[in-house]
Amino acid sequence: MMKRQRALLSNRNIMQGQGVSLYIPQSAINATVEEDILLSVEYSCHGVPTIEWRYTSNWGVQKIVEWKPGTQANISQSHKDRVCTFDNGSIQLFSVGVRDSGYYVITVTESLGSSQFGTIVLHVSEILYEDLHFVAVFLAFLTAVAAMLISLMWVCNKCAYKFQRKRRHKLKGNSLGLVIINSCFYGWRWHMLSCSHQETTLWLICNSWPYHLLLQKAQRRRLSSKMLSVSQGWAQLHSYLKRKTFSNGRRKHSPL
Repeated sequence: MMKRQRALLSNRNIMQGQGVSLYIPQSAINATVEEDILLSVEYSCHGVPTIEWRYTSNWGVQKIVEWKPGTQANISQSHKDRVCTFDNGSIQLFSVGVRDSGYYVITVTESLGSSQFGTIVLHVSEILYEDLHFVAVFLAFLTAVAAMLISLMWVCNKCAYKFQRKRRHKLKGNSLGLVIINSCFYGWRWHMLSCSHQETTLWLICNSWPYHLLLQKAQRRRLSSKMLSVSQGWAQLHSYLKRKTFSNGRRKHSPL
């Protein structure tokens, strides 16, 4: 016991009152979130002392625990299930957070009334690499989603292009016929005809040689329904029939 007291007296962190000696091996502790911290102290005095720990921070002063060695500790409600006491006066904090940073003051009071206190500074910081890991995972997720969207847009574009090309190829042969039929169907001449005359006119248009001639001409030029409007198709047919009628009239009136 004498050797231990001499060792305590030779240490700079010894605080001694009238009959109480308090030794704090580490007065400043750095920790990270969710870590278990041991606030280690040692004391020597006559009789059985009363040990009290208080917490001081920007939010005020708060009592943590008070007990006598060998008896049950009186732990405050704020630190319930988070504090473990030892007979030498040390305490252990479980799963510390950023709000646990501050000053931890221990007071050792003997039965004669003399007391001694000491302070331990605790600094709790967040783990930076966890934040970086979260950011990296989030960026990787966004990159994967962007790649999937780009691939989906490319596939949809290809499908739309093939569908339009197939439809254009299918409508290439009968595009001019649809233009002429639509022109007759929606024109004012169509409403002036009776039902039987409508059917006869439609059959004559679709089976006449000017229609087939213009259809072959449109196929050679690779015209589609988008390239030839209704008015243009009807104008071409009307112009062709007019030229044909004029040439036939000249042949009839030409001298033998």
